[in-house]
Amino acid sequence: MAGFICPSGCGKTLETTKSVEVEPQSPFSEQELVQLMHCTICDAHALTLYRESHAGSFDSEDDDFVHDGYIIDKKVYDELIHIMDNIDKLNELYRHNFKSKDTEITLANNFSIKV
Repeated sequence: MAGFICPSGCGKTLETTKSVEVEPQSPFSEQELVQLMHCTICDAHALTLYRESHAGSFDSEDDDFVHDGYIIDKKVYDELIHIMDNIDKLNELYRHNFKSKDTEITLANNFSIKV
């Protein structure tokens, strides 16, 4: 299966490695995903945010969506993989009251996700 277009120009080589659905932050969003992606050619790592809404106009059959990406360091990518792998365990353990120390993630080189 072809991936998304890598912002470094490698072609359709950006593949989703991890995806977690989160509670929509907007009353107009129906689905929101936090995703991690990896380029199979240049080894770039990305954090992406996907928001989908079905609240479009009545005459439109197309869903509206936003899919933005941010290039991140490999270290941050690895930490996020670990967190996402264990999110269900953390939610169960802390019953949605999980509080962690603040983590700073520098998001640079914003790009639009393209097929």
